[in-house]
Amino acid sequence: MTWSSEIGHKQRYRLSMALVLVALFWLGNGVAWGKANPGGSKKSYPYHFFCTLYYLPKEEGFSASRGFDVRPVRAPGLGAHPYPASFLWAVRMEGAGRIRTPVRGFHYIRYAGGGSYEYCSAPTAANGHRLQAHRTCAISSRNPYLRLGQEIEIDSPTVRAVFGSSRWRIEDTGGGLNPWQIDLYWGEDEPRGSEGRDRNRPKGTDFEYAFDVIVTVLGQG
Repeated sequence: MTWSSEIGHKQRYRLSMALVLVALFWLGNGVAWGKANPGGSKKSYPYHFFCTLYYLPKEEGFSASRGFDVRPVRAPGLGAHPYPASFLWAVRMEGAGRIRTPVRGFHYIRYAGGGSYEYCSAPTAANGHRLQAHRTCAISSRNPYLRLGQEIEIDSPTVRAVFGSSRWRIEDTGGGLNPWQIDLYWGEDEPRGSEGRDRNRPKGTDFEYAFDVIVTVLGQG
């Protein structure tokens, strides 16, 4: 079970609105469809893509004082260990989460599909590698240009200000992402809030979208 299989469960991006914003941004910048700079060993795609983020929720951030549903739920696959209802919901949306108290040496749980969960030693990507904060990213399996395993540079003032990095490795794919979307892994964090969009966003940033994006393929990682 890899993180990539859970990307389809993430309904948080309101993609219809994102597509409208992307189209307006592209039109405003006179962006042409297709590959840019086709010559040479590196290929660049100016303003073709937009960036979002995903994160790994921590159980400790789901408290009644913050307005979360903390009813203890015993979910299939987790034995007799109950977890807050809102935390299990977040794990289902994000793919995995960090539990407060380790069970049999496992510090994480992940959604296994069909309403069941399982314990795991670490959240992993489609290639089996552990997710790396500010380094791992995911793309749609329908992305027309980018591929799993590629090293890319994301030249974006917005992304650089939020993540402090410009080099990323594509380690996950999923049919639930938009073909022009690059989903950047933020890392482990508490949820931003208990209502609306904040349930699916990390506490450590108010970032949602970046459209000032120039992507350059550096090679196969």
